[in-house]
Amino acid sequence: MSHRKPSIATAEASQLRQNALSRCGQVSKAMGRGLLFGMTTSLELQGISLPKHCDLDTNALHTTASCQNLRIQSKLVKHHVWKMLKPAYQVKISRHIFALDLINTWAQLSPHVQLTDLIVLAESIIRTQAHDDITQMNLIYHRFVSFIETSPRFTGKCACRQALRFILPGVYSPRETESRLALLTHGLPCPEVNFIVPGFRFASGAPMTLDMAWPQWHVGVEYDGDQHRYDKQQWHSDREKRDKLRANGWSIVVISAGDIDDADARARFALQTGRQLASRGAAFNFFIIAKPLERIRSAKPIDAQPV
Repeated sequence: MSHRKPSIATAEASQLRQNALSRCGQVSKAMGRGLLFGMTTSLELQGISLPKHCDLDTNALHTTASCQNLRIQSKLVKHHVWKMLKPAYQVKISRHIFALDLINTWAQLSPHVQLTDLIVLAESIIRTQAHDDITQMNLIYHRFVSFIETSPRFTGKCACRQALRFILPGVYSPRETESRLALLTHGLPCPEVNFIVPGFRFASGAPMTLDMAWPQWHVGVEYDGDQHRYDKQQWHSDREKRDKLRANGWSIVVISAGDIDDADARARFALQTGRQLASRGAAFNFFIIAKPLERIRSAKPIDAQPV
């Protein structure tokens, strides 16, 4: 279980959910019927932050049915057909409001988002549904895998298969996902996420974890999110951890949002981290210009040994 406090992104998702509930309730009442919502509306209703890039109108309300004959004819909503729809895939939000379950929503959105956003979205869903419980995160991840392996062909299934190569349970924020993917596009080996450092604990007794780590080379990356600016306890806790690990031979790279916001910043971050890994004996092909994720071969942590 993570010792972290809820982030600003979590609070924003909660506000999105409340707004979506109000809007969906108004439309359901106006149409005099219960409605099943999908796409980005389903995410909002279930407290999941929306993808950064999406070719849908994210301000609209999106409904879903299993076939064209059940299509809702109304200017109040944008309607979509999801042929794999089953009663078991419908989540009751309130008496007249239903949402497509999150794994189906993820698959339904796959033609409308970039690969990076599809990976970020899956890891956000896993984290939210598991309530930061790593055992549950692994179980939910395997539900994603099983769904894609057993589902019939649908538009976007190829993208979902590609995304599964990169999705890792145990990531605690979308920015951490983006940081990891940035390193992969520059050729760095995939790190372990939310790594519990053996033998190291806080004064409170809680285990010390790193957002990303290559334990065989004693290199870690920590992402400082918004909570580090206003939560003094979090700041002191992270400083205690980093000082202790550095004193015991670890190299810790600390980054924030500005280090992954554009291509040049991501390249600098990757170079900095790559230099630390190389200095510890890691061997890899560094790409000065980032490669598309679709062209990255190794996408999971490897049990590599120091060279």
